[in-house]
Amino acid sequence: MATGKENIAKLSATGTYAKERARKEPVAGKTAFLVILASLALIALVFYKDIFGYSFVGSDTLSLIDTGRIHGLHDVVRIFGKYTMAGTGFDVAVAYRPVSVLSYSLDYALWGLNPFGYHLTDFLLHLSAVFLVVYVVFILSRSRTASILSGLVFTVHPIVLESLAASSRRQTILPAIFMLIAFLFFIKYVDASPHRKRYLVPSLVSYLLALGSEEIAFALPALLIAYLAIFSAGKVCKRDVLAILKTCAPYLVATGIFLVWRTMVLHGMGGYHWRVHLPENNVEAFSKISSMYFSDLLYPGDILGWLFRPFSLYSWKTLVYLFLGSATLFLFFYAWRLFKNWETWNRKERNAAYSVYFTITLLFFGLIFASGPIMNSFFNQSVKQSLRSLIPLLIVVCGLILIAFDQRRKLINYYRYSIYGKLVLFAVIWLVVPLLIYLPTLTFAHRNAYFPLVPFSILVSVFLLESQKAAKSAVQSWSSRRRTRNAARIVAFLLAAALALSFPLSTYLINRADEWKTDSDFTGLLLTRIKENVNKFPAGSEVEFYNLPVGISNFEGQYIHAKEISYPEYYSIKSWMDLIRPDNHINVIRREWASLKAGPADLNLRIEQIGEKKFKVK
Repeated sequence: MATGKENIAKLSATGTYAKERARKEPVAGKTAFLVILASLALIALVFYKDIFGYSFVGSDTLSLIDTGRIHGLHDVVRIFGKYTMAGTGFDVAVAYRPVSVLSYSLDYALWGLNPFGYHLTDFLLHLSAVFLVVYVVFILSRSRTASILSGLVFTVHPIVLESLAASSRRQTILPAIFMLIAFLFFIKYVDASPHRKRYLVPSLVSYLLALGSEEIAFALPALLIAYLAIFSAGKVCKRDVLAILKTCAPYLVATGIFLVWRTMVLHGMGGYHWRVHLPENNVEAFSKISSMYFSDLLYPGDILGWLFRPFSLYSWKTLVYLFLGSATLFLFFYAWRLFKNWETWNRKERNAAYSVYFTITLLFFGLIFASGPIMNSFFNQSVKQSLRSLIPLLIVVCGLILIAFDQRRKLINYYRYSIYGKLVLFAVIWLVVPLLIYLPTLTFAHRNAYFPLVPFSILVSVFLLESQKAAKSAVQSWSSRRRTRNAARIVAFLLAAALALSFPLSTYLINRADEWKTDSDFTGLLLTRIKENVNKFPAGSEVEFYNLPVGISNFEGQYIHAKEISYPEYYSIKSWMDLIRPDNHINVIRREWASLKAGPADLNLRIEQIGEKKFKVK
């Protein structure tokens, strides 16, 4: 058995599993690969072409552009020596993302204040991420089909719109790109070739660029360790663990150095001053983050609600509870069938069975408790919503655990002898690691699902391919006695196909809802009117804005719509004034909020002077 560095060197890109896969499925030529990438780019253009007509949507966009302008070396020093959006009045959080800010510096140098250029940059960045996902999956699996499907899911998933529609949210796209580049160079670095060390520096540089883009990049060292442990040949022994840690030591050192510098710049760890859209109670916050995290990936739009919209809300909820109850009962019967072989198990298997059965029992009574009126006496509305949103996820998780326990020997063999098995395990770890960052920091928002979308796309593609293979085998052997198992395989493939098709459908429906376009139209009107009236305010004035929108109620009743629309804030207006009229020293204050019923066709600003250099704008 290979150990130490020899063990680490036998990775999927050059090891036994990859060579076996390569014999079955030849490597795509350059022409075919370019055709695949061009097709994905065309699909992305079809789905996201509307963003090119958007204004500067996103409450942070103008402040990032304002603070990203470079007129000399002192501005570069300021970007790397101060927290992001310093001096704009942004008081929600303290973060250090100089690389993201520099991207707006380049955009401003190229495009000025033309929003088209910024959205073009965002689109090209997303395409870069798509291409990297395709290449990474191909390197890991040597499967053209798996890489194409992963890239396709990543391209059209509706959560992408949460990062792509507003230029301020490219801060979630940039770290994903740099982390994937760092990961690809790392694969080259751990290769057994004699010149492998030349790949370490570009990998570390990419990692540092990812750290300077957003905090999610701190997940990379854990993913590199998991990659070495999973794709190494044979079992990982104690010496292998030491070799893995030694191989990843440069990344751990880089992490420590960056953390020290970041702490010095921010005078602390930074973070949010308060919990944005999250409950104050930690249990509620953890449950909400967990449910948001997985629902954004697995069920980003209420497709079933949209399909069953002719039915009343009461009948729809009844159908949901019947389905959840039936699924839970199915778990009971599955467990009963499984536990009939109790006498043949060893102690470890019996202890595992106890845990599984106890969890399912708690889940069943939790479902009854959460759906019944007794719950109203113990918890407030936010807790009840969090628990109810977690119940379907817990049912799925318990079902997967039960099936995995039943099929444990097949799964072990699947992991040992199939490259897809290793790929699935790595993707699962990849999916969990970001959540372990979001939970303790309480910072998750819908746009943060962009990077976890990479492993999720891998899991969906593998699930689709493996279920299609099993369904094909089931159809061919339908005349045999195992019709129940064959039917289950066909149903699994249909579910996988329905899941994959729901993503582009949700993206299409979100685009058709025009919520982002309405936000863009309002923002464009507001910025135009401010530009027309900014010279009415003397230098050093105090301007109070009333009735700035926080939402449009027109979209609240829709089943599928954007999750995280943001409208101009007071600091957005201040930054816009600084961009069109430098050195104005105007102080902008927001006094009142408003919820609009619909997007206005036109916008008129009523300016009233209420004191010396004090103005009210409605």
